[in-house]
Amino acid sequence: ESSAASDVYKRQGCNCGFKKSNRDFILFINGDVELPDNSLNLMREKVYENQDIGIFSPELVNFDGNLIQMSWGWNISIFGEIKQKLFSPTNVQNHKLIRQSVKLLQTKKRDVALVAGACMLVRRSLLTTLKGLDEDFELYLEDADICLRCRNEGYKVRFDPTIKVYHGLGKSGEGTPKKIQLIYR
Repeated sequence: ESSAASDVYKRQGCNCGFKKSNRDFILFINGDVELPDNSLNLMREKVYENQDIGIFSPELVNFDGNLIQMSWGWNISIFGEIKQKLFSPTNVQNHKLIRQSVKLLQTKKRDVALVAGACMLVRRSLLTTLKGLDEDFELYLEDADICLRCRNEGYKVRFDPTIKVYHGLGKSGEGTPKKIQLIYR
């Protein structure tokens, strides 16, 4: 099975799970993410307290607690993509100045254009209105799409670094061919 087909099945599975659930919030989480004790309860509390939040995301760190990536991003555009590339996980790991810049950018909770789909808590009522994740994306960007549609419905997308989850960045897609990067671009 190709990785592209696998990604479509993942979105279909997420939508199926959301439709079968009966909870107020749905957690979309990658297989390479681990939640520290009580982090899910803390995320849920933040969204309960703020009725205008549609999607909530914690900070993503590696298993030793170090920063590995931007947990949020800018609007999808050529300039947004340039910023995302500058602050890519490879650059965060290899360049001290970029790592320090990302740490600074992620020091406060804020409303953002999009969050990484590796771990995001979504209000059920919003997902119902949006009819779930768009299954027509061939690869990636379904997280950016759901964040855009969330904001179009008048909800906020909130990033909060006071809650951290562990992300084994890329572990769920290990062995994926370079073709996947080409499809993304």
